[in-house]
Amino acid sequence: MKKLVLILFVLFSIGVNAQTESHLEFKGIPITGSIDSMIDKLKVQGYELIEIEEDAAILEGKFANESCKLYVWRTPKTKIVYQILVKFDSKDSWWTLKSDYKKLKEQIRTKYNIKPDVTEGFLDPYYEGDGYELQAIRLGQSLHSSNFQLSEGKIMLLIMNSPCVRLYYVDAIGDALNEQEENQNSYDDL
Repeated sequence: MKKLVLILFVLFSIGVNAQTESHLEFKGIPITGSIDSMIDKLKVQGYELIEIEEDAAILEGKFANESCKLYVWRTPKTKIVYQILVKFDSKDSWWTLKSDYKKLKEQIRTKYNIKPDVTEGFLDPYYEGDGYELQAIRLGQSLHSSNFQLSEGKIMLLIMNSPCVRLYYVDAIGDALNEQEENQNSYDDL
C-alpha cells in the first residue's frame, strides 16, 4: 500500500510540474531544449542556418514579413536554449524605424492582451523632430523599449544603435537556469 501511495505521489508531482512549468514560445515553438533541435524546428519554418558559435546560433529569414537575423542563445553548461533575438535590418529613416517599432508593439500587445512597460524618448540635446534622431540612436541617446512581462517569460522590443528594431523572447525557466550557470561559473573562478 505504501508503495502504491508513493507511486501515485510521484506521478501526481510529475503531472503538476509539467503543467506549471510552461515555456515561452517563439513562432509556436517552446523556447527550450537543445540548440540543434531548435535549429531544426526553425529550418522547417524557412530559416537558414548561417553560423553556430559557442553559446549561440545565427539564422536568417523573415519574421512578421520582414527580413531578419535570429540569434538563438543557450545556457553555458547545460546548453539549453533560453533566449531568441530577432534583429531586423537597419533602417535609414527615423520615421520608418519608428513605424516598424510601433506596429510590432501594437501586434504584440494585441496578441498577448497585455500592456507593456514603455520607455520612449531621446536624451538631451536630441528630440523627436530635430532631424538627428538616427544620430541620437547611434550614439545611445535614445530610449525606446517596450517590455511585455508574461508568466512564461518576457518579450522585449527595442530600437537599438544600428539603427534597427530588435525583439527578444526570453523564457523565464531557461533565463533562471542561465543566470544560475553564469553565477556558478563566476563562483568557480573565485
